[in-house]
Amino acid sequence: MPSRTDPSGSTAVSGKAVCCLCCVVYQNRNHLSILSFDVSNFTNRDGTGIQTFRDRRTSSVKRKRDLWIRNALLPFFFSVVLLGSLASVSCGEEESGLKWGFSLGVGHPQKSSSNLNLWTFFPRVDVPVSKNWEFEVEGNASYYDISRARNLYVLGVNTNILFKLLRWGDGELFLLGGVGLGYDNNGSGKVPDLGDSHTAGILQCGTGILYRAGKNLWVRGEYRFHHISDPFHKDGGINTHNALFGVTF
Repeated sequence: MPSRTDPSGSTAVSGKAVCCLCCVVYQNRNHLSILSFDVSNFTNRDGTGIQTFRDRRTSSVKRKRDLWIRNALLPFFFSVVLLGSLASVSCGEEESGLKWGFSLGVGHPQKSSSNLNLWTFFPRVDVPVSKNWEFEVEGNASYYDISRARNLYVLGVNTNILFKLLRWGDGELFLLGGVGLGYDNNGSGKVPDLGDSHTAGILQCGTGILYRAGKNLWVRGEYRFHHISDPFHKDGGINTHNALFGVTF
């Protein structure tokens, strides 16, 4: 259809072409609005949307990593506990009878950016099951100094397997792994990394040295990697590096 020309010489768009253009825009306006909405979820004029998306993705990856660590270590430590409990007691003639002791510890978070200090007290009883293996039951009294409104208290029981890797003179190098369960004051969810219940699950592993200071006295120093989380909630938990010093008699 020929176009019309106005008196000034400019070419006007035909009525049919205008109708076709309006029809196309009308048919696609919902699609365009959807695209506009989706893009707005990821970016704003100042780019903050993209940064928010990246932060969420990074947080999701860290959470999955922490959950993987917890799910992988739990079966391993239960296997170690089972293996230690089945060890032959007849091999333990060199060391027999219960041993008592306690350790005091201080810990710092795995994430250096976190503002947290951990103070622990572990009274324990050691049960020799073989020449190189010991089964430990220890109480757990822990205080997480986070902030005035979010301080965390934990009371519970841990079970550990201690393996004496190396002996020399009056010293012994050992490896330790264990699990535990406790009660905490996080029922209101004030510490989001630990869910919103009063139950705390614990995983720990480490290494240390036992030194015989007397006939029935041992001095003990060790490092432990300590994980605490809500076993009934998919939370990331709190990981800490801990230094402990104690005695056994």
